[in-house]
Parts: sequence; C-alpha cells; structure tokens
Amino acid sequence: LICISIIALILFWKRYGKSDYVKELEERYKEEGLSSKRIRGWLFILYLILVLLIPISIGYMRHNLGMDI
Repeated sequence: LICISIIALILFWKRYGKSDYVKELEERYKEEGLSSKRIRGWLFILYLILVLLIPISIGYMRHNLGMDI
C-alpha cells in the first residue's frame, strides 16, 4: 500500500508539477467572468453538500427509523 501511494505521488508530481501545465490552466481561466466563477463556486458547494448529505440521511433512515433503503 505504501509503495502504491509513493508511485501515485510521483506520477501526480510529474504530471502536475510541470510549469507548462500550470501556465496552461492560468491561460484557460484568466479571462473567466465573475458570474461564471460564482456559478462554478455554488455548483461545487452544492455538490459537496449532496455528497455528504445523501449518505448521512440514508444512514439515519436505516439506523434510527428502521427503513430498508
């Protein structure tokens, strides 16, 4: 498991550690408008809430309400 983690870290570092990749991302999102940034931010927050809220609610219904979901 540790070897796999180390290999993954090395691969991610080689992929995302390149300055060309960072410059490409900066160029891609430099001209993004404020409304687009806000919409993306709200969508990200809603996604996180749903990802956390759905499993919590299913666990609550299974264990506390006795539902078979």
